[in-house]
Amino acid sequence: MTIRPLNMREQIFIAKYEEFGGGRGAGTKAALAAGYAERSAAVMSSRLLQREPVRREIEKRQKARLRTLVPKAVDVLEEILDTPEHKDRLKAVGQVLNRVDPAIAVTAHQSDISVTVRQESSDELALKALRLLREIGASREMMERVLGCNGLPLLERQLDGQASKPESEPVTIEGEVLEAETDDDEAI
Repeated sequence: MTIRPLNMREQIFIAKYEEFGGGRGAGTKAALAAGYAERSAAVMSSRLLQREPVRREIEKRQKARLRTLVPKAVDVLEEILDTPEHKDRLKAVGQVLNRVDPAIAVTAHQSDISVTVRQESSDELALKALRLLREIGASREMMERVLGCNGLPLLERQLDGQASKPESEPVTIEGEVLEAETDDDEAI
């Protein structure tokens, strides 16, 4: 199926549609400016905007217009980045970094992250909590609320060195036992 080229009315419609901003209501205004009847302008606008050559031409013009705005946008970004107290400075940095070649962004901002995981028993954590509560001068009532009425005396004795320290809780490792294959010579 061959697609017919844009006629003069369609070209005027496209130019006016762009002139009116391309937003809500711009299609009807553009159709009227292109010479379509007032009673059918909204319908014709909808039909024209669905036609592939019209859509392609509008898209081409919008892209060309955006390309002309790039230098201005870059100037504004540079101005924001050069103003340390600007409220949107971090957003501007993010915008620039999101559009940079990922290979450049990654090599320019590499981080070495090290994570250490310590396993502490609930008793060790409770003793730390008691130590911190004492450091901040928390009341007895507060300590009982945080650590419990029954456990607080035992924790206090442990912290003061009067009671034996609890044994650390065993670590459970889950897994499955596999039988190893033996040679016939080794079997009894």
